[in-house]
Amino acid sequence: MATVKISSTLTYSNATGSKSLGGVVTRAASGDHFAQETQEVGFAAAELLDVGTDVTAAGCEIVLIRNLDANNFLTVYKDNGTTSIGVIPAGETQIFTPEGAYVPYVKADTAAVDIEFLAVSTPAA
Repeated sequence: MATVKISSTLTYSNATGSKSLGGVVTRAASGDHFAQETQEVGFAAAELLDVGTDVTAAGCEIVLIRNLDANNFLTVYKDNGTTSIGVIPAGETQIFTPEGAYVPYVKADTAAVDIEFLAVSTPAA
């Protein structure tokens, strides 16, 4: 059994003040496979996140994706490019918990981008 720990803080500031909220989520991950790597993502069509055969066979439980590009956003899909589950702006990072343990597809905006990701699987059947 593996453990996944996610730490986050959200701070909002304007001319009248600021507010901040932080927290840590720790949960047991049932998977025994993971993949961490960089991938170049094109913009012509959505492509499967390259998590490898062990994670693909089991499906992703949690995926963190960092968009390394300075200009172009990245769209993340539940399928081959028709159902968007989120957009990652240039230079930002987001966490996805794919319901149904599928492997997400990704597509760059108007030029190819490099991303870095960490994907944790559910247990293989």
